[in-house]
Amino acid sequence: MQKVSTVILGSLMTLLVGACTQLSTVNVFSDTKSTVADNIIFVAMDGSDATGDGSIHQPYRTITKALSQVSAGSQIALRAGRYQEEVNLDGIHGTASEPVIISAYNDEVVTIDGTDAMTTDWQQAKGGIWQTTTQKPIWQLFVDGEQMMPARWPNARFDTGSVYSEDVWSAATLAGSPNGVLTDDPKHHDLSSLGIDLTGGIVVANVGSFFTWTREITGHHQKEGRIEYAAAPWVKKKHYKYFVEGKAELIDTPTEWFYAPDTQVVSLLPKQGNPNQAEVRGKVRSHSFQVKAWSHVVIRDLTLFSAPIECVDCEYVTLENLTFNFGGVSRRMLGETDVVADMIQLKSGKHENGHFVVRNCEINNTDSQAIVVHGSHSVVENNLFENTDYAVTQAVSPGSDIALAGDNVTFRRNTIRNSGNSATLAVASSKQSDKRNGVSMIAELNDFSVTGFAQTDGSAIQIHIPAQNGVIVRNNWIHDTPKMGIRFDAPLPATRWGRFGLVHNNVMWNTGGVMIKGTDHAVYNNTVVDTIEVHDLVILDDKVTDKLLKRKKIPKGTVIGGKNVRTKTFNNIATRASGHRRQVLPLPGDAQSNFDLTEKKLSNSQVFINSRHADYRITDTIIDTQSVAIEDQRVATDNQYLGAYNPQATDNYWIPGRLGRVASHPIPKNNGIISTDKVDIIWRQAYDSLSERLYIAYNKQELMEAVPSSSLKVYEGNQRNVWSTRLDHSALFWRVDSLTAEGWVKGDIWTVIKNNNKK
Repeated sequence: MQKVSTVILGSLMTLLVGACTQLSTVNVFSDTKSTVADNIIFVAMDGSDATGDGSIHQPYRTITKALSQVSAGSQIALRAGRYQEEVNLDGIHGTASEPVIISAYNDEVVTIDGTDAMTTDWQQAKGGIWQTTTQKPIWQLFVDGEQMMPARWPNARFDTGSVYSEDVWSAATLAGSPNGVLTDDPKHHDLSSLGIDLTGGIVVANVGSFFTWTREITGHHQKEGRIEYAAAPWVKKKHYKYFVEGKAELIDTPTEWFYAPDTQVVSLLPKQGNPNQAEVRGKVRSHSFQVKAWSHVVIRDLTLFSAPIECVDCEYVTLENLTFNFGGVSRRMLGETDVVADMIQLKSGKHENGHFVVRNCEINNTDSQAIVVHGSHSVVENNLFENTDYAVTQAVSPGSDIALAGDNVTFRRNTIRNSGNSATLAVASSKQSDKRNGVSMIAELNDFSVTGFAQTDGSAIQIHIPAQNGVIVRNNWIHDTPKMGIRFDAPLPATRWGRFGLVHNNVMWNTGGVMIKGTDHAVYNNTVVDTIEVHDLVILDDKVTDKLLKRKKIPKGTVIGGKNVRTKTFNNIATRASGHRRQVLPLPGDAQSNFDLTEKKLSNSQVFINSRHADYRITDTIIDTQSVAIEDQRVATDNQYLGAYNPQATDNYWIPGRLGRVASHPIPKNNGIISTDKVDIIWRQAYDSLSERLYIAYNKQELMEAVPSSSLKVYEGNQRNVWSTRLDHSALFWRVDSLTAEGWVKGDIWTVIKNNNKK
């Protein structure tokens, strides 16, 4: 057995279990029966800005009025209800010790809504379409809480999930599509058969590979399947994809709708029934808060419905325990082009400022980027980003779905699934000519899946050249996506390149693999298997030819670098590792003790305990294979083992992603089939868990009680999340309850099924 340091156990337990305490919060309104403090200002749906005094008995009606009365340490308590308000009051300041807090009162349900109910009558028109006239412009429509699809071609729908697919984009030919022109390639969708004049409409044109623009259609040649549009700033001849909007005539499938700004007529093809018998709401406000120059302010415990938050020239602003339903939307329905969407943005006035926190929030269903956080020393942790950036157009720098900027930025314990942007996470950091003293970004314990369907290039974690200096990417899962998992960028040929990045203990499967460009990087103990297209782990050593230099118009004498000449690549497991994208070449730099499954002629089942259920601990087959000690102060242990998981950490298995209210992510998967007589059951701890109880039974009914029999409890504590047990019956049932500040929380019941047909 190789020597393994045990230092990592304490480090990972701090991340996995101790993180719960670090992330937990306390309700500021903890005693409803006591006299309310003088610094609490109340707002209620039945309050009055004219006659109220902000007390619990005479509350104000609006958040804006309450904010006009705050000082350092003030707490605005929102009573239950749906607030239809956009706050635009600038210059709100608390202090580090006495922030201004805006929160729901005592866990009451508070929604800030960017929509209004549409109360005008709908009249039936041709083809099952219904129409009404509004008094205000609207650019997003909901029927009984379900988002309707702006009329478009090719057709797409939210309710079926088809909008989150490359299949609902049409393609254009490269040869017939100079900048400002798209000539349709009819292999999948045939524009020439549409039969509608698109002149004056809108095209969302992905003609920049990793960049997409919204442009007005200035001409349409129907028979040729060609449209002309206001030219983009630049194009990249790699592929051209697009879809079109902005015409009422495009309504031809249920859930599609259109708003005509000149007549204020709304047209809708409902899924079923009469919209007069449904609750129909239209977006009329861009944000819940659109403000400037705030500092030391906390907004928490609210639901924001189609109402993102934008804070510009701000610092020390915290968003916590917020749910952003439909957290970002463009104004294309109003005919606006070349305009950034309304979305969640926190921006500091200076690069060195920031100190933003986005914690334990849910951000879902956006046609914009999920979030923009521009500010150093910022933390984005324990959030869920789901169904985001389906249109991937008019992006804010650095052009990723989660766009961060600044130094010393932390992106931790987030779950990201179903994102359209070619780059899911990226950070724009300051340039450093020598090795950075601190970090540019730490990305750790995140779970990325199903990303990048709408553009080419990119990766789940995209590290641009300045940010490579000081970046740490560790303990992440990236899986089930056509994009690369981790990519350190550089041009080809490398006229500029990055240095001093660290990538260690990540797990990637069913992705586009890892691509490391530059030099002086460190790549340790990663597990990368089942890459979709080329090699799993590529430490790039590009061969530069005179022909390539001439084609790229590189001046003679230009220094071409990178090539990973001093990169250290140790203890990684990959299906195939190479120094080239497609050829099998040796790894450049210092490469030691990397395990290539293809070279060794071994399968996943021989190398990992159960990769089908995301158990990537190594088996006895390779546990004694040579590995090297990692001597790097940025890594908490010598990591003298292969792959991402320490085989001696038998009680703990880190599972990345957002911590939920209860224990989650069972391994084996719920209803998973196991062919062995022994099984390790593994779980992800709850968000604010102080301790946990593990119950195991062979009868599911026994675990359905609020508190199961003590005879079924096999473990109580907070020091482990792995339990070994025998599987002596056809099925085993288990549950993990969590102790929080509010008491014990009942967990879900999970099932492990034994395969009795094994040979």
